[in-house]
Amino acid sequence: MKSEKTAICNAFSRAASDYDSVATIQQQVAHDLASFIFNFIAPQTPRTCIDLGCGTGFLSQSLLGLYPTLQLTLNDLSSAMIQKATNAVLPGKRIETLEGDLETIQTDRTWDLVGSNFVWQWLENPQQALKRWSAHSTDLALALPLEGSFQEWKALYSQLALPSRLRKLPTLEELHQWGQALDLAHFEIQEKNYTQTFHSALDFARQLKGTGASLSPSLIASSSLRIIQKMKPAPFLVTWKVAFLACHSRSPRL
Repeated sequence: MKSEKTAICNAFSRAASDYDSVATIQQQVAHDLASFIFNFIAPQTPRTCIDLGCGTGFLSQSLLGLYPTLQLTLNDLSSAMIQKATNAVLPGKRIETLEGDLETIQTDRTWDLVGSNFVWQWLENPQQALKRWSAHSTDLALALPLEGSFQEWKALYSQLALPSRLRKLPTLEELHQWGQALDLAHFEIQEKNYTQTFHSALDFARQLKGTGASLSPSLIASSSLRIIQKMKPAPFLVTWKVAFLACHSRSPRL
């Protein structure tokens, strides 16, 4: 496993125990992604699904609320996340697991549905991963944050004359280019904004650490945090720009 992927795996493994209590946006987006999937593939009912980068199982739980008989496969880099997701999804339900890097893991299987929530922004080659997993599915759907998220944090860095180190996120235009380049069937994208209010900018940074996202060279440099920590607490609003992407990859199920 490459060093950056190792760092990602370690960070999310450390965050597994507390992830559910702090990842409020991720949970809401997972619920909305499940609804997006339901509307996109209606009236079909998927029989099998793989949740790529399943985390603690937010998307899987939401999908099971819509499709109670769904046969799930859980994938993640982190065995700790897979274990927590397996325990959380449904007690006694048979769950298959596929631990490893979704960009390199080998499988000959196909699924009716490939789903993924807040994972594609971490990939080294997201367009290639989209091509790869669309070949393993009838329908594919994912949600990911877009460039333009966390503008309030970027503005704060500018105000304090600190270098902004926000991680580069895909733009909406880039997502459309992925679909055009791969010639995917019935390619659809929707965009939605989410907002969170924190007691202070430091509280926002702490939440990111709690979700495992602080490993990014983007949002939290220790020298910058020391400056932000000295600021007086005040409400701090953060905006997430999120894209929902879906496509039909093969012939519809009979």
